[in-house]
Amino acid sequence: MGPFSQPGLILPNPPINDGFNNHHSIFPFKGEYYIAYHNREVAYVKGEADKRSREYMRSVCLDHLIHNEDGTIRTVSITRDGLPQLKYINPYKRNEAETMAKGWGINTEARKGDPGNRIVSSANEGDYIKVQGVDFTKEGLSKLKALISCGAPEGGNIEIRLESENGLLIGTLNVVPTGDWDSWKTITTDVAIPNTGIFDLYFVFKGNKEDFVHIDYWEFTH
Repeated sequence: MGPFSQPGLILPNPPINDGFNNHHSIFPFKGEYYIAYHNREVAYVKGEADKRSREYMRSVCLDHLIHNEDGTIRTVSITRDGLPQLKYINPYKRNEAETMAKGWGINTEARKGDPGNRIVSSANEGDYIKVQGVDFTKEGLSKLKALISCGAPEGGNIEIRLESENGLLIGTLNVVPTGDWDSWKTITTDVAIPNTGIFDLYFVFKGNKEDFVHIDYWEFTH
């Protein structure tokens, strides 16, 4: 509506962004303001050398947005990997599979017939999901269950690991064909966590080199 003034810069071009554009969103959460934007962190970690290919390989980053007393906004101190985790993940309840700190090779999509619900798809050999800061401080965990579908002619395995995609193996979910991608089945496996604590949780996909499993959610149980 105007007239407007231009008091300064809120968000400079972030590091490892190749000088490309920078979409962003500003939102409040529990009394603090945050700004979400993207960089090319994962593309660089993956070793993508071609700049034009990196243009569409965008990684979400999150930083504080701080207001001055006069209402103006300070220039954001941009980072490569965002803020410290505010709350740990509770593994003892249903967790949506698309809730992740990092996804390697996978995709997400709306579940057919349930458009408000997203699932993880396109899981191939060597792909993985990283769930950061999972609170395994309660003792007595013995099983993990997940709701999956497998429309591929052959299934595979989902390795459950701690701390890295090659970290401690605590269990393996055996994926068998469910008939088609719209047929869902709960699968369960035994797990063994040697020590309680806060860990990064990895779901590592082992099977076909084509999409072999979709996941809706997972949950640890006693």
